[in-house]
Amino acid sequence: MKAVWLFPSGPVHPAWVNELTTHIVAYNAVLELADDVLLQVDACEVVLDEEKYPSLGLELRESSPPALRIHQPNGNVTEAQQLQEASPLLPALITSVEESDPLEEGAISEYSIVLGQAGRIVFRHIMPPTTLGIDVQPTGCSPNPSSKRTREKPRAA
Repeated sequence: MKAVWLFPSGPVHPAWVNELTTHIVAYNAVLELADDVLLQVDACEVVLDEEKYPSLGLELRESSPPALRIHQPNGNVTEAQQLQEASPLLPALITSVEESDPLEEGAISEYSIVLGQAGRIVFRHIMPPTTLGIDVQPTGCSPNPSSKRTREKPRAA
């Protein structure tokens, strides 16, 4: 991955903040890959059952350079901004993509893009609905999956 481009949105209203809320919030993100391939990540609704409300999910699709500009009705053009928080990790080889559903609604609502030893960039559907949250996790700052062990007291010999 060469870069991450986005259209930042304002902060999340405190009424919507929970443990899944990320520091970076955007309308969408565009991943710039090798050979100038662009992939767009959008928060979306996913219909899993016609008789129920849609689930909150993510859509990943191929994109093109015009996606990096928004033409406003007044004639102004808004350019996508490069995600500066990701700059120390990029460029990097994507070694895997992990899909999950932390919202527990049945749809994929999180992509975690693993960048080898550099770290990962997490894209998550957060509240309010159709808001994209982004979390950049350099390897040295990622959550410790074995935190239980590090909190245990040493055993007496």
